[in-house]
Amino acid sequence: MRIGRRRPRQSECESVKADAANNRGLPLDLQTPLTEKGVRGKLSIIVENMPRGSQLSAGTNNWDSTWSLTLDDIEGLAFLPAADDTRRHTLSIRVLRFDTDGFDVASTAALFDVEVDAGAVSTAEEESAAGAAQRARLEAERARARAELQAAWEAETERRLEEARSAWEAETEARLAAVEKAWKKQYEDLQQTVEAQAEARMKSRHGTVVAAAEKEFEKRLKDLRREWNAEQQRALSTAVAERDTEAERRLAAARQKWERELKAQLTQTEADWAKAEDKRLKTAQKEWQKEADARLNELRARPPAHDAPSVVPCSTRPRGRTGSVACAAAARTAGPDAASRATPGACAYRAHRGRACAAPC
Repeated sequence: MRIGRRRPRQSECESVKADAANNRGLPLDLQTPLTEKGVRGKLSIIVENMPRGSQLSAGTNNWDSTWSLTLDDIEGLAFLPAADDTRRHTLSIRVLRFDTDGFDVASTAALFDVEVDAGAVSTAEEESAAGAAQRARLEAERARARAELQAAWEAETERRLEEARSAWEAETEARLAAVEKAWKKQYEDLQQTVEAQAEARMKSRHGTVVAAAEKEFEKRLKDLRREWNAEQQRALSTAVAERDTEAERRLAAARQKWERELKAQLTQTEADWAKAEDKRLKTAQKEWQKEADARLNELRARPPAHDAPSVVPCSTRPRGRTGSVACAAAARTAGPDAASRATPGACAYRAHRGRACAAPC
């Protein structure tokens, strides 16, 4: 079976996006049955028996009552029925697996049905959309604040580490220079002392005594040099070990202190921000409720027409899926002539007491 696709029209894409934004779609879960049937690989999904005028929130319309989907399209997929459709429909889902040899040929890997109830579709109310937008904005601001704090913390930590490293290196160089200078001074003093003693002995003795003194001098000088070198090595090793230990201790203490300070600052900032945003959200909700009550009182205060039934705004009916189902049920009870008596954009139904809904369902 060869799979062909047509590029969707611009008007079609805009209509689907508008319906999805107004929450007119019914969630269509295809991932669960695909997982249960164990279908994997390079797949293409064909939705058959699509009702006239209905659409899907993703994929491509084949214009033969079928809709083509990929695996990327089924996530968050929604069924968008026609505006006046309130019936139940059974959609046939055909899963095609492409030829692994690279040819444009596919075979049916699975076939199952999915039922959708077009009457359960309801338009999302303005307060729900506003609340969702407010929550999304709050989440975005919270993520941005966290990212800024994290970046500031990393920059400050890097700067302080660099300062500590520079100070440690300068201090170490200064200490090594002082130790080296002291050792040289001791060696020079010792050498001068030994040379002075040797010279005095050489003057007081002659011959064998002078030779013995020179030999003794050389021996003692070698011993002193050997001891001085050994002492220099020990002192240098001790100084380096002490320097490394002290530097590591200071660095660890500084890092712990910085982390505690930055963590406390981040916690306090998030708490203050969350408190302020909660206050702003409550204020916005109160203003919206006040405006909605004023509009509702204005609609109730309008006198009814003599030749038309009373109009009830959609805000007076129950909210949620129960209210929308009741709205659809009342529309079926009203009969086919209700649409001609309703105002444009209304649900076009007449309830048991002769009242019509003035807002789109």
